[in-house]
Amino acid sequence: MSVLSEASPLTARPASIEKLTASLVDYAGLFPPAGLDMNDAVARYWEARHGAGRWMLGSFVVPLARCEAFEEAVESHSSRDAWSASVILSRDAIDETDALRALRDRWQGRIEIGSVEIAPLRSSAHIAPVANALPRDLAAFYEVQLNDDRDAYLGAIADCGAFAKVRTGGMKVSAFPDVISVAAFLEKAESLGVPFKATAGLHHLTRGPQRISSEPGSPSVWMHGYLNLAVAAALLHAGKARGSELVEVLSESRSEAFSITAKALSWRDRTLALPEIERCRRAFFQSFGSCSFSEPFDELEQLIAASKAPSPKAGAASSAARGSISSADAALPSQSERQAQQTM
Repeated sequence: MSVLSEASPLTARPASIEKLTASLVDYAGLFPPAGLDMNDAVARYWEARHGAGRWMLGSFVVPLARCEAFEEAVESHSSRDAWSASVILSRDAIDETDALRALRDRWQGRIEIGSVEIAPLRSSAHIAPVANALPRDLAAFYEVQLNDDRDAYLGAIADCGAFAKVRTGGMKVSAFPDVISVAAFLEKAESLGVPFKATAGLHHLTRGPQRISSEPGSPSVWMHGYLNLAVAAALLHAGKARGSELVEVLSESRSEAFSITAKALSWRDRTLALPEIERCRRAFFQSFGSCSFSEPFDELEQLIAASKAPSPKAGAASSAARGSISSADAALPSQSERQAQQTM
């Protein structure tokens, strides 16, 4: 989907933020916790395509098994431009490639399948056969689980010239990986030259405690922030943060620790110039899937507005001193157990 150049009517976008977040959010409204029906999800995507945040919107995420329903729902919304879809294949993806090719042919000119996302395969040895069966011009994201098989999967993905997908949340507390695991994934993927996307648990700008869902009694958990992830990926790709520093970026819970201007974006004393941000988005961090579009967009608008407001230096320094999170705090082994007992 093309990125529009005009500024949001709510808040003019600094170039650094636009380059970091353009087409960043793949809309996954069909999936929990939103779990919308097809017509509602398509309607919300259509509204986002024509709303103030359209520059930030990426593809509509849809399982292959629901593509016919998606096609029918799209027909009820007129559009001059082709819709953009990311199609999810199952762990039996090698048996679904013929159906995928037929779908691309039928949708030509109306819906563009820009990428596919493959569920965790039975082993890393299955990646190459699937890659060989898929259309060569299609970006394929293979989900990598953050366990002992991570490096083997990333190595196989690199050998195929494909993309990785990392899960950063879910409907259970245990589905949220700690910041050290995410940092380790980023470093390994970057070292192998593997671009990636993320999915789940990234509704919010910065890391912090949030309810998993709006259901009564839903547990809370420290959710990852998409700005944390994007800035961490860019700093890593630019050679400006590794190891414990990368963990600190991912752990940052204060939005004021991130500074944005037209020509640069900074976290604390680490600054990213526009070309470094562009290179990261082009070659490393591709997008993230979210069942909400309004939450990520609204929180970004608030950050942009705050960046334009004057802030006393002393107050900012005091806030930074109170709010800093160390990598040791982020790595506490009992964190998940504590979170599972929390409610908000």
